[in-house]
Amino acid sequence: MSVSNDSVRLSVPNGQWEAWVSPEKGALLERLVLHADHPREVLYDRERREHGPEGWTGHAPWLWPAVGRTLTEEEAAEGDQRGEAPEKGHYRMDGVSRPMPIHGFARDKAWSVRDRDDTSTKARVVCETGDDRESRALYPFSFVLESVTTVFRSYLTHAFRVTASQDNASPMPFSVGNHITVDVPGLFGLPCDRVLLTTPCSVQYPLRPCCLLDGTQRERSLGDGQPLHLLSDQVLAGYPKGMCHATLNTDNLRLRVSQREVPGPNRTAWSLPRDFAFVFYGDPNKGFFCPEPWLGFPNALNTGRGAVRLPPGETFHWEMTLHILSSPYLAE
Repeated sequence: MSVSNDSVRLSVPNGQWEAWVSPEKGALLERLVLHADHPREVLYDRERREHGPEGWTGHAPWLWPAVGRTLTEEEAAEGDQRGEAPEKGHYRMDGVSRPMPIHGFARDKAWSVRDRDDTSTKARVVCETGDDRESRALYPFSFVLESVTTVFRSYLTHAFRVTASQDNASPMPFSVGNHITVDVPGLFGLPCDRVLLTTPCSVQYPLRPCCLLDGTQRERSLGDGQPLHLLSDQVLAGYPKGMCHATLNTDNLRLRVSQREVPGPNRTAWSLPRDFAFVFYGDPNKGFFCPEPWLGFPNALNTGRGAVRLPPGETFHWEMTLHILSSPYLAE
């Protein structure tokens, strides 16, 4: 499968993982191969699977400074009436209404490679971007973003760091996440209804037709697993501290996606366990499933729910980890 000309390839000798990161495409985790009994494509790619212009593109793009949709009450009501929400909505801050695309704008920015580090046990690339005139029209803060992708022999981390400028007049509110898209047949060799998902959630937040939370919650347990094709458009939360993960399971292979805030040297964390969620989206017919790890909830720029508020001069660090828990094809 082809990747962008600017993509950075990461691998280590005798390692399980091989990754490609595209700085010019929003520091996109563009391709990921698991070396098992044979090379297995982990990430769904629309062009490879469908050869057409329509539909979700796949890969694993960053979501920042918003996850999901950002809508005023008027936009949300209109979306409820139509049964769908606009891709770009608005939020109000300091009396000013500003637009915000679905999932923010970090994935649409061009990043650059700031650092590269390869050893016998890990391969790492650090990509960087910052605010500019276009971003400040959407989000009135100065910042530096870093995407740090590290391939180890048995697992991979994909981290997102935010540093707020000392010149900001107030704390920066944001949510963060990743829209990782698993190629289910490519990785597991099975359709979506043959792969189970387990996750230690305790709560589900139902969605309105406009894709915002409807304000209710219900108890939910997925400890025994559920087939992927039954899990689309669900927001699950209520994770025990240090146990925010979702695992895709078959008899032969188990892939775990985990998320956490990496504490800084001067404080425990900027977030709370209740602010972490997994959001599931997929299309069984096209063979993809997205176990999206989110810190924060849809519309957080309007509601504040789950948003980090980063003071001027401070740094925040969030990390997603991919790990094969068990497989007869891999050495433990």
